[in-house]
Order: sequence, then structure tokens, then C-alpha cells
Amino acid sequence: MKKAVLFMLVLISLSALARGGGSDRADVEHAVQQYFQAISLGNGRLLCERIDPKLGFFASEQNCLDWQAYSEQHGYGLGPHYSEDIPFQPEPTITKINDIQVSGDNASLTATVSWDAAHSGEQRAFGSAQLPVRLMKEAGSWRIAGFDSSAKSDGQGDAAAVAQVVLSYYVALGQQTGYDRQTSFWSSSPTQLGEHRERDVLSSVQSVEFKGEYAAASIDTYVVDNGAIGHPVNGKLVLRRQGEAWTVVPATDSAYALFQ
Repeated sequence: MKKAVLFMLVLISLSALARGGGSDRADVEHAVQQYFQAISLGNGRLLCERIDPKLGFFASEQNCLDWQAYSEQHGYGLGPHYSEDIPFQPEPTITKINDIQVSGDNASLTATVSWDAAHSGEQRAFGSAQLPVRLMKEAGSWRIAGFDSSAKSDGQGDAAAVAQVVLSYYVALGQQTGYDRQTSFWSSSPTQLGEHRERDVLSSVQSVEFKGEYAAASIDTYVVDNGAIGHPVNGKLVLRRQGEAWTVVPATDSAYALFQ
């Protein structure tokens, strides 16, 4: 009899664990859906509820809420709702979520997102991408903790080496407390009202062009502006060969003129 009771208790415990894992997976997916919904609707309060404050360089959730309220009061909104003076403001839509992994208070998944905008009856597509998303659980609530850079490249030889350096560069930048377009770094102080702090996330390396000792990688990146991720944007990152290694040159370097 005791063995039968013990066996039933084990089954009940396993069933509860299974339900918990399933619940976490559903909650993780819901958190990501709400994050992109917040950006699409310009809902700053919902965004603050769904991000780790550090993602937006905020000292706390209250710092995030204060920043959002200030922005709304001064006529510029969240995500695609920057200003009424901008006609086409792309809004994100999740088309698919897969590869959900949950381990304790951490989770990850891949979200397929498309960005579209409409103005005066005209529709424009601003691209789509598969975003690696990281989440963390805090006080029972799942929050977006970050987006991992990736470098999809078909290059070989020097092109592949450049792509790997570009990826390492963006991974390193993502670990900083804050930066603005490869030029300025901030400390971890609270975000001031009206201040924009951004981080770039690498999506892909489309191609690599070489001129002498320099190489220019054509890249797609996303800007995470105070915690809200934007549509993919194409740009260039210039590198210089030093011996057998490639290093990224500053955005103000005259070498950029070689690839215009």
C-alpha cells in the first residue's frame, strides 16, 4: 500500500512539473508577444513591464516609466510612433515563434518578425528577420533581457574572417553599459528624461568588399532604442588588416570614404 501511495505521489509531482514547464513556455511566448505589441501600439507602460530595465539602460522599471511618460508629454512616442511628422513608421508583427527553451529563470526563443508601415493608402515593407531573444524571470514575470547578434554569411577565406570579427565586435558592444553608433559610451547611470540610449544588434553580414588593407562589411542591424527594437537597417562597417588580424576602424575614419 505504501509503495502504491509513493508511486502516485511521484506521478502527481511529475505531472505538476510538466504543467509548470508548459506554463512557463506559454508565459515566455506571451511576454514576447506583449513586448512587440507594446512597440506597435506605442504603449510605454506595457514595454516597461516586459523588459529587463537594463535592456533600455534604465536603472529601474520606475526610471523606464518616468522616461516614457516624459516622452509622451513632449510629443514623441515609443518605437514606430516617434513623431507625427514621419509619414511611414514601421510597426512590428510576429509571424512565428519557435525554439523555445526554458531553464529555471532564463529562457530563449527565435521570433520571426516583419515590419510594415502604411500612409495615405500606401503600404511599405521594411523587412523581416529571425530574432534570437533572451528572457529572464523576475518576481514571477518574464521579461525581455536581450537580443543576440548573429552573422549569417556565405563568405569564405578573408570574407569569412571579416564576418567573424564583425560578429565579435557587436557581441562586445552588446556587453557594454551603453553606446551610440560606435562612437560614444555611457556609464551605467540612470537614463535622464528625454535622453536616448541605443544599442545595435547585428542581424547578418550580407557581403564584404576589399580595397587594399581595408574591408567594408555590408551589414543589417537593428537599433534597440531605450529598450524598443526597430526594423533592420543596412549599413557598412569598415575594418583594417593589421598583420593577420582584422580590426574595426572608428566610424569617423576617412577609410569609410573608400567605400562610398
